[in-house]
Amino acid sequence: MSDSIREQVRELRIDAVSYSKIGHHSKAESTIRKALELDPDNNRLNHELAKIHLRSKRYEKALDILLILSDKTKN
Repeated sequence: MSDSIREQVRELRIDAVSYSKIGHHSKAESTIRKALELDPDNNRLNHELAKIHLRSKRYEKALDILLILSDKTKN
């Protein structure tokens, strides 16, 4: 992945976290999904998406993502 794409992903993740913290969950989700389009296998982005789902009380979606992540990570 190029540095340019890596930087775009980082900025999109920061924006998504900011949106989520102020309660704009739909904007946070669309922003994190844009980052996932650039880096679909990024565990950190998927974890952020799960947290966004938790904050917006979409527990089943969050659980689905977290179960997939649990198979990919050691801890």
